[in-house]
Amino acid sequence: MVLNDLAKEYPDFIFVGVHSNADEDKTITKNHFAEAKLSFPVLQDSRSAWANQLGALKTPHAFVFNPKGELLYQGGVTDSHVGPAAKKTFLKDVLSDIQSGKAPRMKEGRALGCFIQREG
Repeated sequence: MVLNDLAKEYPDFIFVGVHSNADEDKTITKNHFAEAKLSFPVLQDSRSAWANQLGALKTPHAFVFNPKGELLYQGGVTDSHVGPAAKKTFLKDVLSDIQSGKAPRMKEGRALGCFIQREG
């Protein structure tokens, strides 16, 4: 999985998953993430509050913040629905830039994936 690989490749960064889909059963979701064996925690976003506040529309939608809480990047992880087929690695490029002490080469990338299902 691309995100697991990135979390291992960039251990100086804190990775946290946020599950915002309101239409999915919590038990099924918990089992899904346990089976995925993610190397980082996944938090349940009750009522899609974080997704709404940050403006996340699709999943996955990555957000990179600096230690001051300033948003440095938001958007897709890659330019592909299927990680290994990606030609552009948005999130990896941004993390690499930051780790090298550079400003991120991009501030936004197109998020591809399923729309986040909100309540109501």
